[in-house]
Amino acid sequence: MIKLGLRSGAAIDSPLRDVVDELLALLGEVISAYRESGDLELIEGLESRRRELVDASDDETLARLAESCLESARAAVTRACSRQSEQHAELTRFVALVRDTVTVLGGQGQDPSSEITQAADRFNELLEIKDVGQLKARLEQEVSGLRRLAEERQRQWREATDMFMAKVAVLETQLAGVREEASLDPLTKIGNRRHFETTLSDQLLKSKRQFVVALFDLDGFKQVNDTYGHPMGDRVLQETALALKTSLRPGDLVARLGGDEFVAIAPGMTLRQSEARMQSVIAAVASQLRQVTDLKPPVLLSCGVAECSAGDTAQSLIGRADQALYEAKRRGKNRVAIKSVPFIKELLSR
Repeated sequence: MIKLGLRSGAAIDSPLRDVVDELLALLGEVISAYRESGDLELIEGLESRRRELVDASDDETLARLAESCLESARAAVTRACSRQSEQHAELTRFVALVRDTVTVLGGQGQDPSSEITQAADRFNELLEIKDVGQLKARLEQEVSGLRRLAEERQRQWREATDMFMAKVAVLETQLAGVREEASLDPLTKIGNRRHFETTLSDQLLKSKRQFVVALFDLDGFKQVNDTYGHPMGDRVLQETALALKTSLRPGDLVARLGGDEFVAIAPGMTLRQSEARMQSVIAAVASQLRQVTDLKPPVLLSCGVAECSAGDTAQSLIGRADQALYEAKRRGKNRVAIKSVPFIKELLSR
């Protein structure tokens, strides 16, 4: 018990002394408790009552002030109980909200031994605590535990997400490899027929679709297989594909249609430009084959070119290029022939 003596002017032997001392001690404890609550209005009122009681110098004043202080103390206690009940109710609602949230996060059918389920059970226990101070302490402890659990779950989720993204990247790479493999001719490693047909369809759909299609055919290839065998024939096809790819422009498509037939799509090239260009290409192919095979007689290359025009389809465009290729072979092979769109008078004469 804290003893707060009266001023020197008070009646020393007054029978109220013990009561006043007890009352002063009680006021001191109430004021100390309410400083933590932040209730400044109540603290100032109690401080004023306490000072008046300390300054009292006679029994009558002491009795009157003691009764007033006692009433103030009762009011403070009642107010404290009310505030405590409100705080407890608010904390209880908060605890119930956290418990429900934890339960939802845990999901239905959660393992009873899991951390989430155990946390939800502990929050149920908190609802039974009546002491506000104890409830606050337990609540802070549980919230800290949930924070640590949430951080751990976030770390696990980030790791799982990173692993998933890494697997997706690997699958995308594999898929790109499969797509590329599906578009390549397995022997020559240039585009296959399907890749050529897809690219040609895309070119025909473009609004600005100036391009040429060039068909190539090896002259004397059957004799290579008959004389030197199929391994040499495969070598000739591979070297032809390499020479075509390196002698054409980087943006041009080169593909093998099958057998000894090859094709190229050259965007932005006109029919007039293509004749000289393709002549240099077949010369490059012939030079490449001479260097690596030294066949007798040498394998040569014929080429037929057609330019895309308004109204062309894949069939009509390839048909003209094929006619040009036939013309190149008819005229002696190892040369380029071009086929333009027929004039109206030519169409009428057919």
